[in-house]
Amino acid sequence: MLPDSYAPAFSRLIALRWGFLLLAALGLGLAVQDGMALPWLPMLAVLAALALVNGFSQLLSRRRLIERPWAVAAALALDCTILGILLFFSGGANNPLVTLYLLPLVFAALVLPIQLAWLLAGLAVVDYTFLMEFFIPLPGSAEDPALAFRLHTVGMWATFCGAAVLMVGLIGRMTRELHARDIALRDFREKQLRDEKWVAMGTLAASAAHELGTPLSTLAVLIGEWQHQAADQPDLADDLELMHAQVTACKAALNRLANEAGVSRGGDAVQEVQAIDQTLASLLRQWRTLRPDVVVNYQPDPAPAPRLALDPSLAPALLNLLNNAADASPEAVDIRAQWSGPALGLTIHNHGPGLPAAFAQGIPPLGTASSKGGMGLGVALAHATIERLGGEVRLRNRPDSGVEATVTLPWPPGTQR
Repeated sequence: MLPDSYAPAFSRLIALRWGFLLLAALGLGLAVQDGMALPWLPMLAVLAALALVNGFSQLLSRRRLIERPWAVAAALALDCTILGILLFFSGGANNPLVTLYLLPLVFAALVLPIQLAWLLAGLAVVDYTFLMEFFIPLPGSAEDPALAFRLHTVGMWATFCGAAVLMVGLIGRMTRELHARDIALRDFREKQLRDEKWVAMGTLAASAAHELGTPLSTLAVLIGEWQHQAADQPDLADDLELMHAQVTACKAALNRLANEAGVSRGGDAVQEVQAIDQTLASLLRQWRTLRPDVVVNYQPDPAPAPRLALDPSLAPALLNLLNNAADASPEAVDIRAQWSGPALGLTIHNHGPGLPAAFAQGIPPLGTASSKGGMGLGVALAHATIERLGGEVRLRNRPDSGVEATVTLPWPPGTQR
């Protein structure tokens, strides 16, 4: 899996270069201590040039000017060339440090397209082949075979240790990053699938709203006529009044759906700025019209209420949570509002049987049937809406009885507190 931007890979390569320069300086220092007569001037000049190039590359990386794979490939090709020059002055292919050619190839195989990785592999092979025939021997290696063998053994040990540390650190880190990217992609695909379901559900809802408009209008007319005929029958008049209120609430819900979809009058609805306590009180009155049988215990925050314009999609989300609580325990639903903190908090507690064990730690999946025979959409819709607004919904079983739904929603910009 290749990265979308090669700037992080280039930054990591710059860090590895600084490490290589540090190890090369330590190695040359040990050679000086042992009295080896190496061609110091060209080797130090090569290392200084690499340090200057690396400093310039770091400047480009900070300014986000490295976004293409060829830039990383060119940097790795430069590293192979620099390594070849250093090996040319220190024994060529007989120097055990020649295995360091594997490190840029491993890096290339992990982050670059396969064509560029093969080009770098070809360059490394050409360098290695050149160093087998053309090089400056290490001083004293020809006259003292024991010294040459000792240097070769120590060099192999140092090469192995350095390569092990760099490869495990590099590959381990890049593997973790690739794993994190896979998880992010999986979450993105799941979110995309959920969004597609919501779009399909929105289309069905718009179609249902269009189909329900005419029957509701017919019912409203008939109920009005029945109310005139039942003026002298108080019990029947009360029932008809309740029916009229609920049909009116249904028509208002369909009108809100049309307005929010931009269908009504071809414009966007302008939200009124009002105190949050008034907004919640109006929402509860609307809900009590639809659920007059529910006993509600509402505890508002005694602190002064902020003034704001809530997103129009929040009201249906809260109504879904309230309806789920009423379905679970119509005999009592406890509602507590908190607006004095850094976010709006709303707690809805029912006294029903509680969540099943499978859902006790999270939101039930979309389409899960409820114990009351519903389609299980209420909580899922509320969670999706509130999550889109930057908030969250948490469900938990209360130790005494029932389920507690906690809604936390950050204050939108423009809130007057």
